[in-house]
Amino acid sequence: GSASILALLDLSAAFDTIDHGILLGWLQGMGVGGIVLSWFTSFLCGRSQSVLIGGERSNPRPLLYGVPQGSVLSPLLFNIYMKALGEIIHHHELRYHQYADDTQLYVSAHGELSVAVSSLSQCLEAVRGWMGSNGLKLNPCKTEWLWVWGSLAQGELPSLALDGVALP
Repeated sequence: GSASILALLDLSAAFDTIDHGILLGWLQGMGVGGIVLSWFTSFLCGRSQSVLIGGERSNPRPLLYGVPQGSVLSPLLFNIYMKALGEIIHHHELRYHQYADDTQLYVSAHGELSVAVSSLSQCLEAVRGWMGSNGLKLNPCKTEWLWVWGSLAQGELPSLALDGVALP
């Protein structure tokens, strides 16, 4: 019998924290250039926001990070931004599913639970580090994990923590 462990990652303000320079660099690395890269630069950069309260509008402030919410391109651009994450996950020999800011990691434990828990824990720390260096924040309070048991006898479940916070 076996068990599988599923980690459901939660990012804080994911679409609002995309670094335009990093994203444009990755687009270039994928071969996007010329007019198309100029269009993406225009789409992302030079935006501003202001607040209107009681008829008073604040001064515009530049938006240096983020992709426009509600745009059909935003999930695609977020997927491109997160592309390197797959290499980290594969390095730890885990599997994953990802679309935009929803990422699930999973690993099967064939016998030795501690090995699977250790692999998942190390991968989560590597993911957290990569996200931190790329302007994203993995939220340990909202990231969850789930055991899926086969015929393996259930016993004391090992705990899993992220950034010192026990995952529910």
